[in-house]
Amino acid sequence: MTGGTEPEQGVVRDGDEAQAAPGKPGPGPKEDFRTPVLIALCAAGFALFNFPLLALWESEAEIFGLPLTPVALFTIWGGLIAALAWALERRGP
Repeated sequence: MTGGTEPEQGVVRDGDEAQAAPGKPGPGPKEDFRTPVLIALCAAGFALFNFPLLALWESEAEIFGLPLTPVALFTIWGGLIAALAWALERRGP
């Protein structure tokens, strides 16, 4: 006979977040698919905002009356933010 004070098996109650339900392991360090993607995005950001690639945008050209360098910087910045949002919002395999 079960009493009303015993927790049900497989149910995670408030305050028990650290303990996963039996049969359903929580995401471990090896299961986190986002870590390599975030590291790659960080490396891409460092590469895109450093000298060799920034020198490509240094010219007198204009886009819609705006200098090319700031337009390229804000486009790259926006692309990195969009890629970061996509990587953080997508679900696991």
